[in-house]
Formats: sequence, C-alpha cells, structure tokens
Amino acid sequence: MDKVDDKTVLIIEDDRNTAALVARVKAVLRRVRQKVNALETILSHEKIILDLKKRRLNVDGRPVTLTPHEYALLQTLMSSPGRIFIRDELLIRLYPAGEAAVIDRVVDVHIGKLRQKIEPDPSNPRYILTVRGVGYRFADRKPQDDKAPR
Repeated sequence: MDKVDDKTVLIIEDDRNTAALVARVKAVLRRVRQKVNALETILSHEKIILDLKKRRLNVDGRPVTLTPHEYALLQTLMSSPGRIFIRDELLIRLYPAGEAAVIDRVVDVHIGKLRQKIEPDPSNPRYILTVRGVGYRFADRKPQDDKAPR
C-alpha cells in the first residue's frame, strides 16, 4: 500500500464515506457494463447499423429485412472489418451442421443479394468487398481524422 496516501486511508476508514464510495463505484461499474453490452450488441459502419440483440438492420435510417443466411453473413463480415473470409469459412457459418450439399457459389449468390439490400451501388460495392480468388471482407472503418477540431 505504498501508493495509497493517508487521506485515502482516512476516507475509506470512515463508514459514511465508505458507503458513499461503494455506491459511486457500483454506479460507475453499472454504466461501464451498460456501455460494454451496448457495444457487443450493435455493429455499425457508416450508415449501416446491425442490432444483434433485436436482429434488426437499418441502412441509411431505413429498416431492411434479411433472410437468416444474409443475416449470418452480414454479422460475420461486420464483426471483423477488414478480415478476409474465404468461401469455406462463410459456408460453415451458413450451414454449420452441413445440412445441405452446397457449392461455394452459394456464398456468391447470398453476397449478391445482400449487396442489393445494403449497398448504395451494388455493382460498385463499398461495404462488402470481393477479394478475387480468395473470398470476401467487410470494409475497414475509416480512421478518425486527427486534424478535426476539438
């Protein structure tokens, strides 16, 4: 306890102050937990907001309906922006029990339909990007502009 000064010890030893301190710590922990939970349940990128808890997608402020496969693909891609997913990885996410005899082109079809729903210009995608000969990735988040006024 060499870093704790006498004033801190006196504050903690006083029962009234201890109760107040405990209440403050609990309040801070509650707020932090709420923020962490909110971060874990919402994936967003520019105008795309995917609420994992409610299974809802909003693009540019409008709700968008997804099939279960489209939802699984979007959640997978958005959860790791910039990471390249090969088709086999995405197939496993779509058919985890191997319940269908599918070919890798099925992923391309689902990606195409998903692009129709979320991309401003599906023929020139800016969110779901193709990595030729490998698979797909979700666009990286743009770094914050360090020169922005504070």
